[in-house]
Amino acid sequence: MLPFLTVKEAAQFTGKSPSSIRRVIYPIIHEDKHADREHIQPTVENAMQLRVKGENFAWRLSEELLRREVPVESPHEKARATATRSPVHSESDLLAMLRGELQIKNQQIVQQGELIARQMELINGLLGWTPATTALLMRASNTFDGEAFTDERRLRERLQAFSATGIVRSWSTAQAGGGLQNYYKLTPLGFDLCNDDDVKHPPRAFFDEVSPSMFAHTFRLAEVIIEIMRACHAGRVTIDRFIRENEVTFSAGDRHVQPDCFFRLATSGRAFNLAFEIDNSTESVDAYATNSIRQKLTTYQTYQDKLLCQWLAGGKKWERPRFRVVFLTRSVERAYHILSFAAEATPNKSRRLVYAATQECYVTNDRPLHAPIFLDHFGNWQSLIDLHPSAAFMKTPVRLTCPLDCPLAIV
Repeated sequence: MLPFLTVKEAAQFTGKSPSSIRRVIYPIIHEDKHADREHIQPTVENAMQLRVKGENFAWRLSEELLRREVPVESPHEKARATATRSPVHSESDLLAMLRGELQIKNQQIVQQGELIARQMELINGLLGWTPATTALLMRASNTFDGEAFTDERRLRERLQAFSATGIVRSWSTAQAGGGLQNYYKLTPLGFDLCNDDDVKHPPRAFFDEVSPSMFAHTFRLAEVIIEIMRACHAGRVTIDRFIRENEVTFSAGDRHVQPDCFFRLATSGRAFNLAFEIDNSTESVDAYATNSIRQKLTTYQTYQDKLLCQWLAGGKKWERPRFRVVFLTRSVERAYHILSFAAEATPNKSRRLVYAATQECYVTNDRPLHAPIFLDHFGNWQSLIDLHPSAAFMKTPVRLTCPLDCPLAIV
């Protein structure tokens, strides 16, 4: 029986990257009748059964296939080849020139292949966080190592090629200016290729078409995520952790709240935990409904108190638990309303737990993480990353006002 190796084992055996090993496996598993399919495990039938059961599995390839596709030359063979190689002086100048040009072309082909592979990994990595249109991917491509995409046409061509191989999937949707635009999501296979074998699949909805009722919310959130990536790259901020929508729950007693996404950012030796809420003005602020702003703020406040109590009871042996809840709204009035209610509802007035700003202000700012574009419940300007919080920003505070319930009643 042929010995089979996992991707990690094959990478260690050959000295190549895991991505290089996956590029050997992928064309074979994509075609069930491929001549080398017997060199890949699990088999077609077993892989289908595991997918139906929803179980994760790791692809393995035979050592024979690995040696054929990724030749491994031992140090002894390299030394012997070097010793037996003798200089040949009988080549003509023309032949030498042609060989030199061929070598240059080969290097260019290799470099182009490596660039395409990096772009595939980066695009897949981004789509592993959020669905995206070509316009959003263009903005994010400035954070890619190597060359950014210069125009949407080339990006669409690359995405169409990835779609044809089954790595990503696209859907068409109408856009505000008229016409159709495509948005892209990873397929389960694409997710497996850009993640380690032990990473679990997200829920099935992650790979499915976006529901019409969730379309506006999903792509407002996608815009925020990509802007954070861009700002972190420009400001040399590290993204220590990212958690997708509905994959983290803050619980306090019988209360639960799930932020739209969660980031842990690090810079200059400090960490910043940010829970984002994309507000579409569809939820009541001062109501007792389960999804109201009141219930969300109460749960966040209680959860923060619980973390601080655990930290104090543990003797302060770990990092002080701090996080911000960042509301991105459609209008300034909505942001004022949320913050003024937070000022009234919070039991600890000195705790600046909630920040708010309009999403338009956030995504159009050149430095959205460091610029003071957010307001706290006192009406003071704040930034998401503030290395010197004891020094106030030189911007005039804002007087927060609540909207009137019935303005016609005032004479």
